[in-house]
Amino acid sequence: MGYTYILFNYENGALYTGVTSDLIRRVRQHKQKTYPGFTTKYDVNKLGYFEVHQSIVEAIKREKQIKNQKRAYKLALINKMNPQWNDLDDGLNVLISEKKFALHIEQESLNAAYAISLSASTRTQGLDSPSPSSRRQTGSKPPPLL
Repeated sequence: MGYTYILFNYENGALYTGVTSDLIRRVRQHKQKTYPGFTTKYDVNKLGYFEVHQSIVEAIKREKQIKNQKRAYKLALINKMNPQWNDLDDGLNVLISEKKFALHIEQESLNAAYAISLSASTRTQGLDSPSPSSRRQTGSKPPPLL
């Protein structure tokens, strides 16, 4: 799991975009000012927005995308998820569980859709399609399940 997040100090104030493998721990570090830097200097420690990703690699990629966007885009992300600009840290355990569950359901749906399309593809190919063993011999493989 990986997380991309945006912190703020007050509504429409300073913003900080980050990435972590443990969002709860990382937000606590920001609040406790564990490390000197931008968030400590400008008291940026309120969680305004976050995303849950399947891997830290995906989270890092998303962090770079967000950082390359204009401030208005980041504000829009916060406003969509958190229009009251509350510190989401207050209910973070529940929010993360909900996001992980939604990610799991999405993954299950993708797997089911892939299985259905694979089944339909196999039926339409009929007897002329290569068997799985002949596919291995030719080097072509079906795409991995997500």
